[in-house]
Amino acid sequence: MENWHLSDQTVSSKGQKSCQLTADHQPVKFQLGDGLRTRFGASTFDKVDVPRRNLDFDLEEGETLERLKAIDAWAIGYITLNSERLLKKKLSRPEVENGYTTLVRTYGSCSSCKTKINIRGPRACTYWDDKGQQIPECPAEGAWQDFAYTVQATLPQLWIMQGTFGLLLETTALCLQAPAAVNPFLKA
Repeated sequence: MENWHLSDQTVSSKGQKSCQLTADHQPVKFQLGDGLRTRFGASTFDKVDVPRRNLDFDLEEGETLERLKAIDAWAIGYITLNSERLLKKKLSRPEVENGYTTLVRTYGSCSSCKTKINIRGPRACTYWDDKGQQIPECPAEGAWQDFAYTVQATLPQLWIMQGTFGLLLETTALCLQAPAAVNPFLKA
């Protein structure tokens, strides 16, 4: 993360504020995890059929959870040092921590991360089976929970909205893995 950089704030034609994140002038891309599960699938808040959706993944203790927590820690430190340039006002670390929306959300003993996914269109996520063959379409509605996923992700930007801000985590490729069918009642 030492070579990561957030650009100066830009405002889109729709009024959306953001700062592009790069690593040595290239997009920040990485494998989010392997064997990740989703409870809800690719969904929208109001259940309309749109190409861009939310895709939450459950996180267990381990490498993925630690990597995302490290990214959050980096972001809070970087934004604190560069708040005037990025957010147009000087903020203390506690103020940044208060306004920053973390990549990892923890409820009780469960952790998850929310990603954005384009299920169709020119920036659509690509889908692969566990044999390395590309699949033409995303899982059907209601079938997202039937798979475990290897997830390729990107962190394209810092979004800024009404005093809150956070890194956008976007799913760009999914390898669908059918979970092993194990009967827990079968005696060994």
